[in-house]
Amino acid sequence: MNTAAIDIIVLTYNQADYIEQALDGIQAQQISVPYRVVIADDMSTDDTLERIKKFERKHNLKFDYLTADKNLGMVANYRRAIHAVEADFCCMLEGDDYWTNPHKLQMQYDYMKANCDCLLCYTDCDIIDHDIPSNSVQGVFRTAHRELNADQPLLENLYQANVTWMLSRDLLQHIVLPDNCTDIPLVFMYEACLHGKLYFMSETTAVYRLHSGSVSSCVTNGNRGGYYRYSRNVFLLQVGYIPKFPQQDETRKIIFSDALRFVYPYACEIGDKEITDIIENYFADRLDLNVVKNMYGKIENLELKLSKLENSRKYRLGSFLLKPLDILKK
Repeated sequence: MNTAAIDIIVLTYNQADYIEQALDGIQAQQISVPYRVVIADDMSTDDTLERIKKFERKHNLKFDYLTADKNLGMVANYRRAIHAVEADFCCMLEGDDYWTNPHKLQMQYDYMKANCDCLLCYTDCDIIDHDIPSNSVQGVFRTAHRELNADQPLLENLYQANVTWMLSRDLLQHIVLPDNCTDIPLVFMYEACLHGKLYFMSETTAVYRLHSGSVSSCVTNGNRGGYYRYSRNVFLLQVGYIPKFPQQDETRKIIFSDALRFVYPYACEIGDKEITDIIENYFADRLDLNVVKNMYGKIENLELKLSKLENSRKYRLGSFLLKPLDILKK
């Protein structure tokens, strides 16, 4: 019988170079309640699993293991990790990230025990990019402690790193991950907002690591196709969540304004009609000049901008955008 107060699920795939640092961060935790470590290795082809077992023997530990006879993929591995949780609280730690604050678990556990409506507690973190060091960031948020819930716009500072999470098991019953989900943390954050509250702690407790083999590498390595597939799936996920949030109009405006800038041009270039139709249908009845101003910054050289829009398929934004630009020009 599992008597742990916290389950720590370590999700791994070919992370032999990093896994020991992740396990060191767990081992360093100073926590007053028992916890359980569950290894969800997705059939690594390197020696990730062997290094985990070596660490387990060296420190005289006992880990639980989730087994599979084939590679499941990121989404399915998260699904089985969710089903494996038995404790009242859990953390999801990917094998290339690591904790740096030995009080992380205790701080979050104390807060969540005292605030039963908090379904997800997260903290600040550092980002380290092994391939492009200049992309590394110390302290992503740099804001004070604060609480979030569904009364706020869907995208208001909901960026977070799952390496910093502590979750209530009550949240997990609401998590449904689409097969094409490219931003799993977003689903957890949205569902936590819908069914309870989130709490952000300003302490830095962890490192989120970027490298060529990481899930986020398509966002940072200049791979336009990979970045577009990521952004496309996030956009569709957001569109699906819009009706569930109170401030729908404000939420919808935030999402579609971003999509117009970051998703629409490439969708036009490759002829992704599903995406262009969704975005164009939204703007068809809205001449929102603020969107145009935000997209182009200072409205200067409008003749040139208008000419580029009319003549470049890559930046074709349709009559719905050309009309407000023409209004601004006048």
